[in-house]
Amino acid sequence: MWQATFSFIESANRTDCAEDLSLLFKESAKRFGFQNLVIGALTHPKNYGAESLTLLNTMPDPWTEHYFKSNYEKIDPVVRNVATQSMPFIWSSLTLENRQQRTILEEAKEIGLHDGVTIPVHGANQDLFCISLATDCTEAALQAPLDQLRLIAVHLQSSYLRLAKSTAHKEFQIPTLTSRERDCLSYCAIGKTSWEIGQILGISEKTVDFHIGNASIKLDANSRIFAVVKALRHGLIIP
Repeated sequence: MWQATFSFIESANRTDCAEDLSLLFKESAKRFGFQNLVIGALTHPKNYGAESLTLLNTMPDPWTEHYFKSNYEKIDPVVRNVATQSMPFIWSSLTLENRQQRTILEEAKEIGLHDGVTIPVHGANQDLFCISLATDCTEAALQAPLDQLRLIAVHLQSSYLRLAKSTAHKEFQIPTLTSRERDCLSYCAIGKTSWEIGQILGISEKTVDFHIGNASIKLDANSRIFAVVKALRHGLIIP
């Protein structure tokens, strides 16, 4: 599925319209087995050029109406975990605190949302962005490549911000990365750990972290996954 991941990234890089970006992501989600989704800018929607917290919602209308009419957003275990989790999580793996939370997930199953994956993206200035992907097949959620979905989510968030702010900020000056920095980021992009990259390149794990850290500084990225996203966007590494 890495091909689908990099295909989305390349297409998103060429997109100059938020609506087209949403459509691209919707099609990409289907390739991973998810029929419905929600994209949310939970803290600063105006940064994304939006007036509401929801950038895109393809959940069934009856469920959306019932969800908000019942004020489920206040007790939803998925929503509660988004604020505290930094990594993707599967709905069926959540520890439910009470009967109300169990009811939400049971009612979701009744309407065809059997399971799902949520990917939080924590950005600068307490920016919280997330995507939730729902499926009628529990196996699709359990077998989902979470590392790839996280990379897609980070790139999606970054792309929305780019489109919303393209006229408000000066053009990003593309930095020069060393060959070692490019190598480390390239392996990072396909999910390799620092230890694994060190074994491949014949260098220590600390040296790998050093090169990724330097690249992150040059790319003005606050994490290695953001560094990978920016490097991919500007053609500094090739998937």
